[in-house]
Amino acid sequence: MSLFNKLVQGALKQKTAAVYLIGNILAAAVPLILLPVLTRILDTKEYGKIAVFQAVVTLSLAIVGLATGGAIKRHFFTTQDKNPEMDYAQYVAAALTILAITFAFMLALVIVLGPSGEPYIGLETPVIALGVVAASTGFIVNIRLADYQIRGQPLPFAVFQVGQSLTNLLISIAIVFFIFQTAKGRILGIVISSGLVACIAMFSLLRDKRIHFPPKVGMIRDAAMFGAPLIPHTIGQFLLGSFDRFVLQTYEGLEAVGLYAAAIQLTFIIRVINDAINKTFQPWLFDKLSGTNVENAEIVGIYYQLIAMTFIIAVIFGLTSGWIIALLLGPQFAQAGSILPILALGMAFHGVYLFLVNILMYERRTGALALSTIFLGLLQVILLFVLVPAFGIMGAAIAFTVASAFRAGGILTLCHIVYPMPWFNPKFRRN
Repeated sequence: MSLFNKLVQGALKQKTAAVYLIGNILAAAVPLILLPVLTRILDTKEYGKIAVFQAVVTLSLAIVGLATGGAIKRHFFTTQDKNPEMDYAQYVAAALTILAITFAFMLALVIVLGPSGEPYIGLETPVIALGVVAASTGFIVNIRLADYQIRGQPLPFAVFQVGQSLTNLLISIAIVFFIFQTAKGRILGIVISSGLVACIAMFSLLRDKRIHFPPKVGMIRDAAMFGAPLIPHTIGQFLLGSFDRFVLQTYEGLEAVGLYAAAIQLTFIIRVINDAINKTFQPWLFDKLSGTNVENAEIVGIYYQLIAMTFIIAVIFGLTSGWIIALLLGPQFAQAGSILPILALGMAFHGVYLFLVNILMYERRTGALALSTIFLGLLQVILLFVLVPAFGIMGAAIAFTVASAFRAGGILTLCHIVYPMPWFNPKFRRN
């Protein structure tokens, strides 16, 4: 039996992989349920406004909290304190302290610069501020989910994750159907549901004694030093994943943004499956890398099987794209079908990146990760400004996939430099 099969069967025996996968699929199904509702009530222009708002949330996530969620995960596995639970709770408090500081900074920045940025962003300043709020509350929710993940509690993780999506769905549908039949309804649904779930997350963390104030100053500094180098990385992720909305708006209008965003939303099915796999794989990998007898060739063998899996999923998705578009988007979004196979391929490359980046996170080489991501983000920006004026939404899809391929290759190169592995000599055990 191969090590990969041992990993999968062991995870399934503990109901870890199965529950994560089911939870992620159900959570992804909720936005997909909402998608045909929105695409039949809203036109492509209104849907484009929603996409731009979500891009603002993504950009805000690059700063609020300083991406210290990864620091929390690593601290859980590496702490040497005599009272590890108290130490961990103080570290979570340190991350929340950083969140409060960065949230205040971002909000002040929006109030000062928002009016001058409205013509470029396409949203009013109060709506941009709501994007910062949604990002901050989302950060709190992610801490709750991360805590469940690192403790090997897939069922609470899945229940909370699906509950978050259901809350988003129900509130959004209620507002869009009965109050605002415009982008405003969906935006308010995102903000209200995110705030409500964040309150539940905070209560849950406090109840489980996962937060202890005041945090140690050294912990705040340690978490900030872990996360600060990731700001360029997360900005690079924004350039790779969301900046295309702004370029499309500039050259093609909000209607094109709506078509493109709807297609991207569909390909998130692939991303969710990869994320579910990675949530099981990451703790296992960290545990193996921290052990004394690391069999790198077998780890490489698992990597190859994971990569093959994500590309097979993308091919299946691309072959069924016409049926998916007709079922979920409706006739006015039919043009999105032409770019769906290309975007699916890009999501497969993103899966490769997702699996490989765990090595850099474990080695705390976030600076190298940040530099590579910002470089590749800038590459996609260049491709967007070259291809979108010439090919419209097709150009945006090509730019996304090409940049994603370079991203996967770049991360593989960095991983080999930071933690050399026998990438050309994988080992697949049969017993």
